[in-house]
Amino acid sequence: MKKFCKKVFWYGLISFIAYHGYKFYAKIKAALEIDKTLPLYLKNTVGEEPEISLTITFPQSVLKLGFSKEILHKDKELKAKIEEYIDDFYPVLSGGKLEIRIYQKTEEKAEMKPKKEEPEKVTEKKEQKQKPQEE
Repeated sequence: MKKFCKKVFWYGLISFIAYHGYKFYAKIKAALEIDKTLPLYLKNTVGEEPEISLTITFPQSVLKLGFSKEILHKDKELKAKIEEYIDDFYPVLSGGKLEIRIYQKTEEKAEMKPKKEEPEKVTEKKEQKQKPQEE
C-alpha cells in the first residue's frame, strides 16, 4: 500500500508540473506571435504602428502600447479593439489574465534620432628617431 501511494504521489506531481509547464509554454508562444501580428493589425486599423512592450509573469501579463497623441484623441475605443483582437486570436492571453496599458509616445521616441558617428581612428606610425651622424 505504501508503494502504491508513493507512485500516485509522484505521478500526480509530475502531471501537475507538466500541465503548468505546458500552459506557460503556450503563453510564451502566444506572446511571441502577438509581438509580430498586433502591430500589423493596428497599423491596418488605426494607421500607426505602436511601440509594444509585453511583460509576462505567471499570474498576469502586462501589454504596454505607445501611440501618438493624434491617434489617442482620434480613436477612443482603441483598448476595446485590442481586447477583441486578443480574445479572438489569442485566448491563452485573454480572460482577465492580460492587462493592457495605453500610453502616449514621447516625441523623442517617436522621432528616431540617428546615431552619433564616431570619428575614424587614425593610427600613426611611430617614426624611429634617427641619430645625427657625426661628420
